[in-house]
Amino acid sequence: MAPYPVPAPAAEFADAVLGGTGLDAYLLDLHADGPAPIRTWLNTPTRTRLIGPHYDPEDNAAYHLSGGSLTDLFDIILHTQEVTPVRFLSHAKS
Repeated sequence: MAPYPVPAPAAEFADAVLGGTGLDAYLLDLHADGPAPIRTWLNTPTRTRLIGPHYDPEDNAAYHLSGGSLTDLFDIILHTQEVTPVRFLSHAKS
């Protein structure tokens, strides 16, 4: 479980659509060929959230990004439904 709750995105956000695929995780190449309706959606200005290692749920609006299309902003999207805190794979020996 994450150290803080992340509210669900509003329906008009791209991450609501990306999270509605039914897939646990996927990699999306935004410049690959695809059906015309998908290409149109990817090329239309949108709103999304960028939530990284530092996120304040009390200031959710500060993590909103808008003004461009997904293809303008990104080359690929790695989408995952669940994010957990970082765990070390091994401990470095001194």
